[in-house]
Amino acid sequence: MPALSPASSKSTDNGPLLYTERPEWGDVTPLAQYEDANPIAPIFYSAEYEDATDYFRGIVKIGEKSQRVLELTETIIRLNPAHYSA
Repeated sequence: MPALSPASSKSTDNGPLLYTERPEWGDVTPLAQYEDANPIAPIFYSAEYEDATDYFRGIVKIGEKSQRVLELTETIIRLNPAHYSA
């Protein structure tokens, strides 16, 4: 797996630090992906990917364009290279 971006290289003994645990992201409200209560084909994401995409949706909602958003986008692409729309 490719190395994560500098923004996501912070880690704990349990792996990379989630965005929800980073004080510098405290001003962003993460938005969970909408899922029906009983999806036909649920997709299971890693906690790291789900956290990053929740923050990505939150940042898109407020329209921020900054270096940290670019780093978040890079992290999402590195976590799932097929997610080129990030």
